[in-house]
Amino acid sequence: TPISSFSYPQSSYVLSKNNQFSISPTVNGDQLSFSISYGSLPMNMSLNSSTGIISGAPSQFTSSQSVAIKALNQVSYKNVVLSFTILTPITSFFYPQSQYTLSRDKPVAITPTVNGDDLSFSTSSGSLPPGLSLNPSTGVISGVPSEFVKLQSVTINAHNDVSDYSVTLTFTVLTSITSFSYSLFSYVLPKNESFSISP
Repeated sequence: TPISSFSYPQSSYVLSKNNQFSISPTVNGDQLSFSISYGSLPMNMSLNSSTGIISGAPSQFTSSQSVAIKALNQVSYKNVVLSFTILTPITSFFYPQSQYTLSRDKPVAITPTVNGDDLSFSTSSGSLPPGLSLNPSTGVISGVPSEFVKLQSVTINAHNDVSDYSVTLTFTVLTSITSFSYSLFSYVLPKNESFSISP
């Protein structure tokens, strides 16, 4: 029977590095064999030449690696092109502190520690103090806080196509003391009379 159809469940796959994976083709025809006609599978993955099953635990970061799989018998053949992206899942994501007290009108930059490939960052709840922004590619929080806030919380999400990780930070923004004085340095006061001065 000639091969009339040959396909895998998807044409494009995003997989977690070092996690076991397997896909089986849907194909009709007799006495089939399978091979790679061009390109290659990600490292540590293999093609079963009798069944067409692709399996393994991909071990290296890969961005959009293409491979053409051929189904063949003595009277026909068909090719399917697949694309694989291999990403390291996020296992840790944190900033140096969970609570920050910042000076109003003074520049700040806070850099996270995070592992994983092809990451993006966003706020999933709450908001940063006015004047601060989140870099969606690096996760760095930077800017010049412009308003007083007290214990304002924001949840930052690190994401790639195989994992998510969130942290919650709390911010207080205070105006630094630039002047402090009373009207006089020396006071002569009447005994037993109420007295009050404001700074």
